[in-house]
Amino acid sequence: MPKKKKQPRKTTVKKKKVAEDAIVKVEQRTNGELKVLAQDMVDEKVFYDGMLPQEMDFFLPQIFAPLEPAIRKELLDFNLIGMLYEYMDKNIKDDKESMPTFNTMNIVHLDDMETLHVFYQEMFAAKHGEGELERLRQQAEEEQEQAQAVAEPHVHGPDCTHE
Repeated sequence: MPKKKKQPRKTTVKKKKVAEDAIVKVEQRTNGELKVLAQDMVDEKVFYDGMLPQEMDFFLPQIFAPLEPAIRKELLDFNLIGMLYEYMDKNIKDDKESMPTFNTMNIVHLDDMETLHVFYQEMFAAKHGEGELERLRQQAEEEQEQAQAVAEPHVHGPDCTHE
C-alpha cells in the first residue's frame, strides 16, 4: 500500500501569522491588568527592559527574541512602546544567574506607563515600606549622577587635584 503524502500543517503557518500580528499590536490595558502587572513586578515574577542599565539596551533583542525580527521587518511603532516585559517562568535558559531569554514578549503602551508606575509604587511601598521606596529612589539618583560623571569629559583646571 503506498504511503500517503504528508500534508503541510496549516496550523504552523497560522500560528506564525498570529505571532507576527501579536508583535505589531501595542494596545492599552485596563487598570485591573496594570495592577496585576505591577504586583507581579513587585513580587519579582517579571523581567522588564527597565531592569537593564540604558547602556545595555543592545542586549534587548537577545533577551526578547521576537524583538529582532520585529525591528528588522519594521513591525513595531516604537513611539507607542512604554515597556517590554515577560514573565520569568517563560525564561528558556536553565541558568538563572545569566540574562534571561524569552521566545515571547509583552508590551506596555506608552500611555499606560504613568498608571503602571503609580500602581507599582503603591504596591512596593505596601510590601516593603515607604522608607525602602525612598532609599531605592535615592540610590537610583546617585547611580545616575555617577554614570553622568563618568560620561562627562574631565577638564584639568587650576583646582584639579590629580595629574
